[in-house]
Amino acid sequence: MLNIRTATKHDQTYIIESHSEIYKKERNFDESFKIFIKASVETIFSSDHSGEIWLLEKEGKPVVQLRLVY
Repeated sequence: MLNIRTATKHDQTYIIESHSEIYKKERNFDESFKIFIKASVETIFSSDHSGEIWLLEKEGKPVVQLRLVY
């Protein structure tokens, strides 16, 4: 079963790890990119930021993330 939901602060580790892993494999980015992503994700979850991250889950596990900015 598929489910779409808004990401929460609890999802930050998954978002950071999965995003940096994709860019490591596809673009050979190093750990400095992961540090950049971590700062970006923390900003998104701050109270003064506009936008959301949504997760697509399959059988209760995230499989895709999508960031919406408005």
